[in-house]
Amino acid sequence: MDDKKCEALLLDSLKDHGSLTKPEIVRLLWDVLPDQLDDKQKNNKLDYLLKRLRKAGKIWTERNEVTSVWHLTEK
Repeated sequence: MDDKKCEALLLDSLKDHGSLTKPEIVRLLWDVLPDQLDDKQKNNKLDYLLKRLRKAGKIWTERNEVTSVWHLTEK
């Protein structure tokens, strides 16, 4: 699955659920990432996706002691 499809799936899920924790995002996107990637590469790809969307102003995160919670940026 290409980056745009992963991005769309994540943004649609955030619209539907309001927020997602990092483990929920991993569960959502893990199996749709290319099989040729190992676990470390998949984690890096997910981190890059979240960082790119955050820098673009599409999502934001709140952090607590346990995990980060991601939200859509309201416009």
